[in-house]
Amino acid sequence: MSRSFVSRVKGIVPIYKEAGISSFTILKWIKLHIAYENFGGKHWYIPHVESYRNLEPYASGVCTVGIGGPSLYIKYLQFCDCRYSVKIKMGQSTTNDFYKSDIIDTKPFNHVNLDDVKNACLSFIGSHIQVMPFVTFREPCSWYELDTLHNEEADNYGENRDLTSPNFWNGEDQMRYKVRDVVHHRRVTCHSIEITDFDPPDISLEIFCGTTFVIRSFVKDLCEKLGTCGSIVKLERTQEGPFTLDHCIDKTDLYLKYLKPALQTNTVFYIDHVRQHLDKLPFYGDKRIKK
Repeated sequence: MSRSFVSRVKGIVPIYKEAGISSFTILKWIKLHIAYENFGGKHWYIPHVESYRNLEPYASGVCTVGIGGPSLYIKYLQFCDCRYSVKIKMGQSTTNDFYKSDIIDTKPFNHVNLDDVKNACLSFIGSHIQVMPFVTFREPCSWYELDTLHNEEADNYGENRDLTSPNFWNGEDQMRYKVRDVVHHRRVTCHSIEITDFDPPDISLEIFCGTTFVIRSFVKDLCEKLGTCGSIVKLERTQEGPFTLDHCIDKTDLYLKYLKPALQTNTVFYIDHVRQHLDKLPFYGDKRIKK
């Protein structure tokens, strides 16, 4: 197969990420599909693949992916907006903010009413400083990585984690995470928060915000303002930049006969959307410009 054919597998495309799958796994699937279908007998073609904002493994929704040279434009998503649909369970906090994970704290929530939630949500509207989550999700490890990563994992996960558990060392462990050693802060923007359902201990919200806004940090801060703690039951990103759920392709559409038309259509649509921001970040010094 000619090199000219494989070089055309590049662009930007939104993919619908299902809950229970890591964003790193989605990127791996794309690389494998392109590499396998473009194998010409002598060389493997493995393109550069990246996303700007990875979704948590338990989250679903729009995941914008850049392949090859056009992945340079992924960074302009920081000037765009996102929409999220989130369901919060008050009264318990967990290790990685997912309600089914190990519970680390419980607090009463019976004193919280709808007016309290409305007033607390209003305090997040606008630009403010947000503390990044202490827990970051990592790429699921493969079987050949287990021996080299064992000591590192033991240090990062603490004494309470069962390192002999098959669920922990499984190569398909999509919930693999690491605890930060340093606290990070970031200025974020939230445009609007709509309460779609209030049925204690559950709260459902629709959030319109900048792409740098972190939902896990917001949930923690919101519950603290309400005098309780909380975790996430369901999280879906319904929009990222110009892409909505209607633009997304499914994981079953990663074959080239479906992927290439989607890349052609969505790349032009995306670049037209971010064209007004192209002068805000430089391209020089980036090696991917030649890919």
